[in-house]
Amino acid sequence: MTRIITLISLLLMLAACGTSRKTTATPATPGTEAPVEAAENATPRQLYASMTATYSPWQSLQMPVRASLRSPMSVSASGRLTMVRDSLVHLSLRMLGIELAVVSIDKDSVRVFDKFHRYYMAESTAALSGRTGITLADIQSLLLGRAFVPGRGPATASMARELSLTSAAPGTIAISPAGALPYSLEMQARRLANGHVALCGLNVAAGTRTAAFTITPCEALTRAGATASAIDISARLGTRSVSAALTFTPERAEWDTAPSLQLPSTRGYTHVNLATLLKSGF
Repeated sequence: MTRIITLISLLLMLAACGTSRKTTATPATPGTEAPVEAAENATPRQLYASMTATYSPWQSLQMPVRASLRSPMSVSASGRLTMVRDSLVHLSLRMLGIELAVVSIDKDSVRVFDKFHRYYMAESTAALSGRTGITLADIQSLLLGRAFVPGRGPATASMARELSLTSAAPGTIAISPAGALPYSLEMQARRLANGHVALCGLNVAAGTRTAAFTITPCEALTRAGATASAIDISARLGTRSVSAALTFTPERAEWDTAPSLQLPSTRGYTHVNLATLLKSGF
């Protein structure tokens, strides 16, 4: 169903902002410090350090997800998100037990399959991500509800010197890259009731293309640390507006299980490009 594909394509939003920045930075390793509670009067730097201390290492993840598109039309489907750290994001969506759509992003290719209409898209990951410097590790961080530095992957305490950290109210922090970018990107985090600090939002804009991600963090840490329970997405692509949501089930997540996946065959499918695929959903 092309409406489902429109929602899937939102995962590529950060890689399709139409900028021209590339990066050669080496992805960083997530922090492994024991998570600590942040004091109510903690400084932005202390809040940031407390947040990154909840990012534990992981190798793979499989987790149920529900994808909902609210505007410009209403449709939803259940599915499964599979990720292999720094190498794969795979999302399978089903309705009434039938797989309708698949999106797979690895270091080489971005592939999207509309199994209902038998369309598929295949683009070079480098051709898309090279416009923003956004990497696969960055996308994985966002899906986990974790802060990241564009081109560097999950944020670590040592990256604080590369970031602008400010606070508009006690227990909150605004995070943005300190260097100049050809687009704007700001993340927001806050202190939770249990004292942990978690990412709660991300805004990105490039010209008439904007996207706002509102993140609902899990109060409890998983075996791999901090995760999100839901991500609401509001995007504007020129004159088009999109509202969608991804709802996760972290309590049913399977960590580090070496998942084995197989992509659908393209036999009998019609190949389309990303612009056509996005257009087909409206």
